[in-house]
Order: sequence, then structure tokens, then C-alpha cells
Amino acid sequence: MLLDVHAHPPAMGEADPSQAKAKVPAYIAALERFDVRAIASQLRPGPNTPEGIHESERPHYGNEYAAQLARHYPDRLIGYCHVDPRYTKEALAELELRLLEQRDLFAALKLHSLVYCDDPLDDPIMEFCAAHDIPVLQHTWKKVGSEGPGSGNNPNEATPERLLNLARRHPKVRFFGGHGGGDWEWGVAAYKQVDNIWLDIGGGEAIHGFMDLALRALGPSRIVFGTDIWGRSVPSQVSRVLACDLGDEDLERVLWRNAAAVLGNRLPASWRERFR
Repeated sequence: MLLDVHAHPPAMGEADPSQAKAKVPAYIAALERFDVRAIASQLRPGPNTPEGIHESERPHYGNEYAAQLARHYPDRLIGYCHVDPRYTKEALAELELRLLEQRDLFAALKLHSLVYCDDPLDDPIMEFCAAHDIPVLQHTWKKVGSEGPGSGNNPNEATPERLLNLARRHPKVRFFGGHGGGDWEWGVAAYKQVDNIWLDIGGGEAIHGFMDLALRALGPSRIVFGTDIWGRSVPSQVSRVLACDLGDEDLERVLWRNAAAVLGNRLPASWRERFR
């Protein structure tokens, strides 16, 4: 039994999202095979999005696709709402729609690289999340470039240190630090300084020693399971947990209990019954 805090539907991996429809049954079958319930974000417009939409509308159509999948597969999927912080009015309207009016379809907020995560543009969104007890999955990565760690990042891509800044500014918001920060040494060094960031293990290679490092620095109560599926497989991400010397209680904490506690009643009632 797994609770995956970091998933994407097949349309995220397709140059032509309309080609993803045929892959959805296999995607759901993979979740069923490993008894996974996943929170999925569609970070670009999904299939059947109208031509010529303004960039401020892109999150709406991606969220609409996530909602469609959650309606069709309520026992396996629920959505992340994704918004563009550069358009505050539209972002807050989307949060109202998805996370208040459509609570049965959306569990939390996902932010990626439209602005740096510690940009003040994110503050109204974080205030909304604090007011309504909504967790946030923030993509983080630390790529080495010619000028050292972090200099190889994409434009506006969050580093663990930037997420630390945001978490300190908004201590009532609970965060999942996506991908462990990419380079987990930087991730755990940042996340252990506050108590409102949980390290999401999903994505990247199952590199030897990363889980041991995270367990030493954060402990099993501050780590949550994620896969980054469609881009990665369930077994490749489970393997890094099972390879560690964890007792049954700590194994459950990492694989589902921690995430279920953070998400609380944001999860569907049927899921909460399962994850109790």
C-alpha cells in the first residue's frame, strides 16, 4: 500500500498530449499492480485544450485534465491544482475552484518553475493555503553548472534554499520538497532547518546512500514517498526505500503514513479509511 505524493499523468510525457489517452489504462494498471494511490499534477494544458489560449489560462486547462482523470479513477488518482503566480487574480480563482469547490477532485497545490518559489508573487497563494490548510508540493532541484551548484538550474527553478526561505516566511504551510532537492545533500541540509518541509523522494535515480543520508538527517517521520511517475516507475522508487534497514513502522511512515498525516482530510474519505 503506497501513497504517492508526486505523480503526473501520461500527457505530461507526450509532445502531443492527444496521444496520451491510449496510455492511461496502462498507467492506472501500474498503480493498481503496486496498490498505489497518487496525487497527480498536469503542468501543461491537457488534451482538447482550445487553440490560442493566453498563458494565464494554461493552468486552468491542465487542472481540468487532472480533474477528468480523478473523476474517472477516484480510487487511484486525485489532483494537484497548479497555478501561475504571475497572474494573482487568475491563480486565486483557480485555487477557489479546485481546492474549495472541487475538494473531491483536488488535494493540494503543486508549484514548479514559473517564478522562483521565494518570489513575493507566491505570497498571496501561500496565504490562501495557510488559511485553508492546503499542503504544497514544490519542485526543487540543484544542478551543477559552470559556476557551481545551482548554476545549472533552469530559469526560475527552485533550489532547496529557496524553498527554505518560503517555508520560513509561511510557517503555517506544510510543504513537500520535491525530488529531495535533486542533490539530496543540499535538500536535507535545507529542510532539516524547519519543521514544515517533508522530503519527497520521487524522481531521479535510486542513487546509493541518498535514503540513508535523509534518514540520518531528517528521520523517518520527515520523508514521504513519491515516484514522479509517468517519468519514473513505481518499483524504481520503492527500491530506494526497501533497500534501507527500516522496521515495519518506519517503513509504513515513509511509504504512506507521513503523507496521509500531512494531507489529512484533504484526501478523499475512501482514501482516509484506507490510510488510517
